[in-house]
Amino acid sequence: MAIIRLKCLTVIDVFYIFRPTSFVFLELRRMTDPKTDKLKEFDEKLKAAKKPKEVKEKSQEHKAMSNAYGYATELLAGFLIGAVMGWSLDSWLETKPLFMIVFIFIGAGAGIFNVIKSSKRDFEEHQKAEQQAADEKKNNKN
Repeated sequence: MAIIRLKCLTVIDVFYIFRPTSFVFLELRRMTDPKTDKLKEFDEKLKAAKKPKEVKEKSQEHKAMSNAYGYATELLAGFLIGAVMGWSLDSWLETKPLFMIVFIFIGAGAGIFNVIKSSKRDFEEHQKAEQQAADEKKNNKN
């Protein structure tokens, strides 16, 4: 009668069996589904294609918000500069509310003029960017 010896596997034995060059490890690596790999590649390509568009949309939102804050700052600066100039003239000439009121209106007009000028410039830049994008789209189709 033959005696069968069962050997308990140690941690070192397990690492030896599943080492990168062993047959068992190579078989486990072959068992991965090629379809899964293709799906992963497609998913990565899809994410890469979506990413620039999302960044562009966010940058447009940030640019619009930045422009709005710039317009508000220009308008407020016009009011404040007019008020300070009027107040200083009133203090110097001792005609308390007269020049302050006049220069507030002058400052408001200057602020509104600056906002209109800035918004026209931004609108022209936006139109140029849209035109370039449309031209690139036409060139890519051809």
